[in-house]
Amino acid sequence: MTTINDISDLVRILQEQPEWAETLRGILLSKELLRLPETVAALVETTNALTEAVARLEKRTERLEEGQARLEEGQTRLEKGQARLEEGQTRLEKGQAQLEGGQAQLEGGQARLEGGQAQLEEGQARLEAGLASVRGTLGNLIGSEYERWAARLAPRRVRDQLEVTEGKVLQVSWEGPEDSALANAMESALDQKSVSSEDVEELLRADIILQGRQHDAEVYLVIEASLTADSDDFDRALERAQILQRVTGTTTLPVVFAEKLAQDSVVNVPDSSDLRDGSLVLLPSRRGAGSA
Repeated sequence: MTTINDISDLVRILQEQPEWAETLRGILLSKELLRLPETVAALVETTNALTEAVARLEKRTERLEEGQARLEEGQTRLEKGQARLEEGQTRLEKGQAQLEGGQAQLEGGQARLEGGQAQLEEGQARLEAGLASVRGTLGNLIGSEYERWAARLAPRRVRDQLEVTEGKVLQVSWEGPEDSALANAMESALDQKSVSSEDVEELLRADIILQGRQHDAEVYLVIEASLTADSDDFDRALERAQILQRVTGTTTLPVVFAEKLAQDSVVNVPDSSDLRDGSLVLLPSRRGAGSA
């Protein structure tokens, strides 16, 4: 029989007899305490799982923090880009304002240029009108002087070139009829309605009316004097000669007294040697050495 004298004997016996130790443990401990190792093991396992989960969570948190850091870094870059964009927008708006100001100045300059151009064109028009007036006045003066010169020279020219003798100037345009017989003939023709008042007015505008004799027959000449003769001069000479022939009932020759024929004038001018009643004749103001 085993004797237990002190606690050390009990410990020794329990170590020698494990089944006794287990029986004693069941007597001394509650069921909960008996399951404690299992519970602790499960807790350790759970703790390990939690530790692993926490570790994984920490890793995810680290990655999240890294992502957050990258996000914040991207946000910072975005804000800087936004700032640069706003700065560029500000510069663009300033440039646009400057462009609009320049455009306004350009439009103002364009308007002033157009105004100046209009003034220049107006001045040019006035200058051209003035020059045209001067040319017209000068042309009239030259024409009038030429008509006077032609009137002095006409009797000799018609004698030398048209064989019209006893030439006498009856009318010059700047003085009207110098011969009372011609004036009376015009009045008589008006009374007899051989001519109209418009015909008489047209005849009075003739540069020169000359009376003479050709081949022992009385003849009249209606002369248009022009430095450069054109078709209008020939038309006027013919029309006025026809009127004068109705007034006088006498052969009347239309004559153009000129220096030259206009290049663009389309007329058929016969030579004076082929003169027939009613023919248009160009009578040069200078012809041959004997003309003066």
